Amino acid sequence: MDISLGSEKHSGAFGLDRKPARRWKRPAVLFAGAACLSLAFFRDALKTSHHARNLSYIPRPFDQHKSTVARFSYHKIFDALGPSAGAAEGLFIASPSTSEPNYFYTWSRDSALTSLTLVSRLLDPTIIDNSLEPTIRSYAYAQIGLQHVCNPSGCFSDGGLGEPKFNVDGTAFTGGWGRPQRDGPGLRSLVLIQFANYLLDRGLPQDLDFVSRFLYTATLPATSAIKADLEYAAYNGQENSFDLWRLMGFTCKYFKTHRIWRPTDPPLYLHKSFTLYASYLSLTHGSALAKRLNDTGASEFYTEQAQKIADTLESFVTSSNSSTYIESSLNPGQWNRKGIDAALPLAVLVGAQVSGGDTPWAAHRPEVLATVKTYVDSFRTVYPLNERVAEGAPVSVGRYAEDVYNGTGTAKANPWYLTTVAVPHLLTLALENIHEAGYINVTAASAPFWGQFVKGAEGGENWEAGQPEWALAVDGAWSWSEGFWEIMRAFVGADGHIAEEFDRETGKPRGARDLTWSYAAFVNAANARKKFQLAAKRRVHCGGSRMN
Repeated sequence: MDISLGSEKHSGAFGLDRKPARRWKRPAVLFAGAACLSLAFFRDALKTSHHARNLSYIPRPFDQHKSTVARFSYHKIFDALGPSAGAAEGLFIASPSTSEPNYFYTWSRDSALTSLTLVSRLLDPTIIDNSLEPTIRSYAYAQIGLQHVCNPSGCFSDGGLGEPKFNVDGTAFTGGWGRPQRDGPGLRSLVLIQFANYLLDRGLPQDLDFVSRFLYTATLPATSAIKADLEYAAYNGQENSFDLWRLMGFTCKYFKTHRIWRPTDPPLYLHKSFTLYASYLSLTHGSALAKRLNDTGASEFYTEQAQKIADTLESFVTSSNSSTYIESSLNPGQWNRKGIDAALPLAVLVGAQVSGGDTPWAAHRPEVLATVKTYVDSFRTVYPLNERVAEGAPVSVGRYAEDVYNGTGTAKANPWYLTTVAVPHLLTLALENIHEAGYINVTAASAPFWGQFVKGAEGGENWEAGQPEWALAVDGAWSWSEGFWEIMRAFVGADGHIAEEFDRETGKPRGARDLTWSYAAFVNAANARKKFQLAAKRRVHCGGSRMN
């Protein structure tokens, strides 16, 4: 794999054992002022619009606003959980919105991604929150219950684990929907695997009993929660599937009698990157857990299946018009799409949550950085909000440029909060990995990304910490990242509420209100930024520059 940077301890795995070349490059037009420029446009656009909202919170210090919204978002996650939200114990609602659109359901994906936020905080030694462990335990019990609810996708042992959503009381949703969606079991298992390891590390008798009774046993056919999801990921994770946006992963038709989409004969299979990556991460971490619990044969099998998926993931890397990016699906042209999609940055963030920088699609990988630039650029002319933004500056982004879902129906699509905040989150993680490594290895794939900040950047160059190019690159990437935070600041409501989308012209919230996934995404991104800033302060005390 083509990795952009390395350090001494990673040089073998990353194949980076040569010393960086010392070459000076003239600075490109940096984005230090991009954040202010972008926000100035958004503020002016809203003030001159008859839809202008109260923006009295904008003059507040940026970090204060972000911290306030992050705290509010964290509390809103718990407001979406269980009886207080109108749901069964342990179930997260996607949104309290019951019409235009009706998101008052519990989604396997959204619930797992939200729970990953809580597990990450549980495992963070700097955070003390006594509500986390009982909440995650409650989530585990609820998911075990859902696994055994027969639904239109099947039952526990014959496909039912791929059902994407359920009623908030824990019963099956039997209406028409895009099913199956095979990322759910993989994502859920990642939550439960981390929780199982947490309990095993603590080692109390009741912890060991909980793991063995409910989370993982070696029995086949699978009877425990994690084992069942791992078996699904191993045998079904690479099969036909709808993607995370409920788009088809194969040619199919709707059967009214069963209220389900089924593949045509013969089907055209379109592997989906997010779904495959979720299965890959699940099997990788599941293999380690199985080995820890002496399920050796299963551990080896899960590793083999994970490697098969990793090989498939390499085929998603493509080049077009002198740019390299990772496609959201193979053969996207079949759906009149270019394959440039928020699915990739979102997948990268899941991998970082559970594996740090040691994943095939780590945030600092050249193809990932190239994809981020290509993804952002694809929206520059899509939304009126973006039309007056300076060339190369941060812009609002949505699911994919060809999207037509506007939050209530089919029309011109809007930018999304969770996709817009995903960009600075990913960039923060990339910079964290880069600082840990100590140098940047520019490749042909990543040269366009780094060329935004270092004029004339070319593949094959190496910039070591302390070099002028290094400083330009990391400071430029950080400033670019901050511009996306300014967009969030401009369009997150003054009261902190975050919906699904914001209007393509006015910036007003659209779609489902109080989207739980949006809150989780904001909390994760804000926490990553805070940690990076603290690390930057330590570097300054050691003699470095602001972000150097």
